[in-house]
Amino acid sequence: MLDGNGKTINYDTDETADKYGIHLVGDLSNITIENFNGEEEYGKGIWLMSGGSSKAYGIYAENSLTNSNIINNLLEIHFASGIVIKGASSGNVISNNNLVARDLGCRDEDYSCSGIVFADLAQNNEITANTIVSSGSNVIYFVLASSMNTLSNNNIRGATIQTIGIRFTSSSLDVLLNNIVNSGYYGLYFDSSSSDSLTGNSITSPNYCAIHFNSEPAELYIPALRQKSTL
Repeated sequence: MLDGNGKTINYDTDETADKYGIHLVGDLSNITIENFNGEEEYGKGIWLMSGGSSKAYGIYAENSLTNSNIINNLLEIHFASGIVIKGASSGNVISNNNLVARDLGCRDEDYSCSGIVFADLAQNNEITANTIVSSGSNVIYFVLASSMNTLSNNNIRGATIQTIGIRFTSSSLDVLLNNIVNSGYYGLYFDSSSSDSLTGNSITSPNYCAIHFNSEPAELYIPALRQKSTL
């Protein structure tokens, strides 16, 4: 367990090396990262003040991560993405975090200063009660296949007209419940969708459509329609 106990991690990067706020290496399970929220110090939790590296993520799991918790942290990351799980992920809980990923001349060549990134297969993860703001490409980004993940009670804001709220590449049986998504670009973006469920969400985009399907979904369940739809 990594218990920040209200402390702050400040880190800077340069062009010679990749550096991270917290770096997890190896296929890991049952890890907890919590309470890096700056309450005992400067009001900052995991804080990247300046960066020259393209990989300067706040929390970076370099390999697979399972049955682990990232809870009650404050992250303010400039120039890079906030939380990145590069390997396969399953059974993880990401909850009650306050995360800001600012694109101040983004140097994140891989994920374009997104808030939370699942870079490989993501299954049975729970993302709940987070407040996430990104001025990068995406607030939450599932890069590859995602299945049976639950996203609930999150407040998600894409701060530019080029930011997608939640992006799914290949989504199946994912559940979105009671989220507030307000993004300058698409609120939700599905490259491929099958049997996903959207319930009680508020999804808005002032410039584009709130929900975009890049291909025709195979069974999308929206209870307000009172039926399964094959729109």
